[in-house]
Amino acid sequence: MDRENHEERSLAKSLGGAVGECPLPSAHDKLAEAHYFIHEMLENYHHPHEFRYSLSGFLQAARSTTLMLQSDLSSRQGFGEWYVEHQHELATSPDLRLLNQLRVRIVHQDSLVPASFMFAGYLKYGKPKLGFEIPLDPMRDSIEALIDVRRHFTDFAHPHRAWIGEELGIRR
Repeated sequence: MDRENHEERSLAKSLGGAVGECPLPSAHDKLAEAHYFIHEMLENYHHPHEFRYSLSGFLQAARSTTLMLQSDLSSRQGFGEWYVEHQHELATSPDLRLLNQLRVRIVHQDSLVPASFMFAGYLKYGKPKLGFEIPLDPMRDSIEALIDVRRHFTDFAHPHRAWIGEELGIRR
């Protein structure tokens, strides 16, 4: 048995768990990788660099999923014909086109530097109530912006102004 087949079978068994071997080990692995990066984006939403790196990882893993699907199923009878029929649907999906355009941009053309705005003021149960929206340097952590907002708002806001469920903060 060559090394490649051994690694593929090991991956298939580990992804299949108690149920048996996973029939799509490479595609399954790429989906798991994309899922991992979604959680990293959520975890790092307020930390621009980490968020950008996680978004880049997600876009690359998500795009690779169909390539791995082709690899996993290329030897299966009828797959080629089935895939040709579905390629048009994949290529014309607005969501998939956007994801691929972003991936092409950040992998081959330019670094991803998003624009960012924040609502600064009073929020009630997390929804903006009284305040204003201002641009925020997209490379600045939210906690730094929150500290600045609180420092400036305390000059004219009474510390006991808040109602139940209301707080002074930002929403990015």
